[in-house]
Amino acid sequence: MQPWLKLAFKELKNNSRFTFFFLINFTIGLVGFITLDSFKTSLDNHLSLNSKAILTGDISLTANREFNTKELLAVEKIIGNNFKRSKQVSFFSMAAGNNSSRLIQVTAIDPNFPLYGEMVLENSGKIDDSFVKNELLQNRNVWAYRELLMSLRIKKKDTIKIGHASFVVPDVIIDDPGSFISAFSLAPKIYMGINQLEDTGLIKSSSRVRYTVIYRFLEEKETEILARKIVAKFEELYGNNPGIRVQTHIDASRQLGKTLGYLNDYLGLIALIALFLAGLGAAYLYRNFISGRFREMAIMNILGAQKMETYKVAIFQLITLGFISSICAVFLAITLLPLFTQLLAGFLPKGFSTDITGTSIPLSFFMGIFGSFIFCLPVLTKIEGLKPALLLHENVLPTKSSNKARFRSMIAYLPGFILFWLLAIIQANSWIVGSLFIFLFALALIFLGFVGWILFIVCGKLSNTMSVSMKIVLRNLYRNRYSGTSCFLAIALGAMLTTLIPMIQNGLQEEFSKPKGLKVPSFFLFDIQPEQVNPLKMEVMRAGYSLTSISPMIRARLEKINLQEFDSNQSEKTVTREQERERQFRNRTINLSYRTTLHPEEHIVEGKPFSGKYD
Repeated sequence: MQPWLKLAFKELKNNSRFTFFFLINFTIGLVGFITLDSFKTSLDNHLSLNSKAILTGDISLTANREFNTKELLAVEKIIGNNFKRSKQVSFFSMAAGNNSSRLIQVTAIDPNFPLYGEMVLENSGKIDDSFVKNELLQNRNVWAYRELLMSLRIKKKDTIKIGHASFVVPDVIIDDPGSFISAFSLAPKIYMGINQLEDTGLIKSSSRVRYTVIYRFLEEKETEILARKIVAKFEELYGNNPGIRVQTHIDASRQLGKTLGYLNDYLGLIALIALFLAGLGAAYLYRNFISGRFREMAIMNILGAQKMETYKVAIFQLITLGFISSICAVFLAITLLPLFTQLLAGFLPKGFSTDITGTSIPLSFFMGIFGSFIFCLPVLTKIEGLKPALLLHENVLPTKSSNKARFRSMIAYLPGFILFWLLAIIQANSWIVGSLFIFLFALALIFLGFVGWILFIVCGKLSNTMSVSMKIVLRNLYRNRYSGTSCFLAIALGAMLTTLIPMIQNGLQEEFSKPKGLKVPSFFLFDIQPEQVNPLKMEVMRAGYSLTSISPMIRARLEKINLQEFDSNQSEKTVTREQERERQFRNRTINLSYRTTLHPEEHIVEGKPFSGKYD
């Protein structure tokens, strides 16, 4: 074994307190990163494996009107034989029971539901096609979640009123294929037979209803290719905007994963903060450790050791400590992942489990080995200023920084800054959010550094007016203002980052609950047809209230930009939040509204009010 290698191990063994605290500090910082990365990958894998159960089929067609026979025949000609089909109708309405009412999402199904996945009831267990036919289609029954029954203060076997019809609730839902999606819905879901819809009297020409036809292939088929052919067929029949959405089971899992993606991004930035604090702690632990070894390094140089060997000892120690920290972090993450899953159980699909994935382990070792070296790189540059002649001094410290040494020290911070910038982009899945996070962090660093420097200058000025003991304290702070400013920065940044998250959370909650200076309405009504406005006004007035801010709304879609056809079917793989938002914008409809006058709180910032006839 090389002499410098033996020396590296011996120093770590003799400084067991430093070794222990360095490992504990860096392990804690790495655990958050590994846990979040494994959680993200496990979620993607789960959604991919269960994507058909999420959609309850291979391909679905959705429209705001009922599908005609011509459309279904065209689709089934494309997909060929060997398939099963299920129809659904869904809309929002009110349900009443025991003098209480509640907004609900009605889902009317046929006997083939669900084509994939399981519907489980409390008393009847897992249902099949014949059970749906007997319970829902031949009887005026509905299935609902227990939460809805509790909010309406009713029990099983009681009656619930939907529209003009009353239904019995013979059983409650324990699990259904869309239960995970229901967690993010505006209202609890109830299931009824599709032939019972007419009795409710809720389906009118102006009603906002979603019609869905779902197909399950009984043999292996290229789902994505068939979906593109179906889209092309509808565009051939109706033009570029047929008003029919074609979705595959892969699209459904991707959409669901996007909902949890924001939670992942938020937690990822928290893990980034934890890693930064761990890196900061590691740098200061290593600075204290290496400062005590400057005399030994100077002696080694006198005895003939090359400066490169001194660097080898220091770098090898950091790599070794980072490697051990990574191993500890992986084992700790394996223990914490089940607890993390239980913590988020209300947001996760049933059967979801997390495991340390193949990408998490390399990430852990990369951050452990190279991260520990990058964090401590500014400290390592001080070795360059170490001279054997310093042994003649009482305290062996590197020579005072020259311009060259200061430049070298500044450059040493650059890899750490670049690393955190890239990690912020990866964790936020956004170039803009990640870069903005690092930019604001750098501004805070500069501001706090300036405040700390001024503070130590003030200490020097005040020392002339203080007692002897306070004068010594303030003079020491002034003389060591370079190291003191770095300590001030470490403490200030740590305090800022640890308090930043709850401050933002509380601020957002307060802003959403009641924005300052605004009157928050009790209810928000939408999809009111022109002929319904006056009767609705009269009904609200009879109750002693009034409607405000009534505005027409028009559904539109972007077709051309500067007379150029707008491609709304881009299928490139999205990576960042910006790309995902651009892809969604190309495929969404846009709500347009208009008024003849401005609200009192509105004003024109540029241009002049429109007058005359619009052409």
